[in-house]
Amino acid sequence: MGFSTLPVLPHDAPAAGDSWKPSRYNHFVEKGPVVWGTNFRSMALIRISPEQYRHVSYLLDGGIPDSDYRQNLHKDLVKGKFLVPSSLDELELMRVRNWSSRFANNGLTLIIAPTLRCNFACKYCYVDLNANKMPPEDRTKVVRFVERKLPENTGMSVVWTGGDPSLATDVVEDLSLQFHTVCERKSSTYWATLITNGYLLHDQMRERLRRSKITSLQVSLDGSREFHNASRSLPNQTPTYDTVLQNVGDTCDEFPVHLRINVDAKNQARIPDLLQDLHRGG
Repeated sequence: MGFSTLPVLPHDAPAAGDSWKPSRYNHFVEKGPVVWGTNFRSMALIRISPEQYRHVSYLLDGGIPDSDYRQNLHKDLVKGKFLVPSSLDELELMRVRNWSSRFANNGLTLIIAPTLRCNFACKYCYVDLNANKMPPEDRTKVVRFVERKLPENTGMSVVWTGGDPSLATDVVEDLSLQFHTVCERKSSTYWATLITNGYLLHDQMRERLRRSKITSLQVSLDGSREFHNASRSLPNQTPTYDTVLQNVGDTCDEFPVHLRINVDAKNQARIPDLLQDLHRGG
């Protein structure tokens, strides 16, 4: 009888005598007196001067960290995964991680839309501005499904999406508390993230998120102010950019907030403006 196993995860640390190479996921953008760099595998983000970027480029090109400054910079580049071991195949690493997450039997993951309604009128979106919330009978069915499918001594993760779940936080709280009870009974961990446009991320909503045991948030932005406001306004054309950034700033000390920035050919050149606004707000 044949059997199969998950592939072994490539090691992300250097072997003895290994050298370093630049990650294939590095990306740098120069904007006036600032250079922004990110690594799309680790999601590390750096803000440096052109002079610092000269040293970074030197090290990424295989230069020797021949001073205390360059040694510290080298450590930071390794920590952010801008530099990776020369023996590491990053594509293989991503492939194996994807394979493992898809087929490993280590718990239960659900993506739930408590409503398909949204308070934005984005030109490219499909949501229904008048959609209803998930009714109580459907919530009961979801909880029963979790009770049947969640293995003991594992973990449960939930992604709340929509529409925008900020318009159905009562549903999120109701289901979250029931999920958490099931997890406690089955000695399983619980993790939940909520995806929102961020416009209603005020004190009352944050209190409800605390009660719902939300562990992180994801907020979407369509680039800098002019592009975001042009595509992500309220139905009455009220701009939303400044409110969203203010809410993110008020929230990130309490909840980890992951920003999803939608980039296209039109707004890509102005992304550094958004990063500058985020830096000022931080």
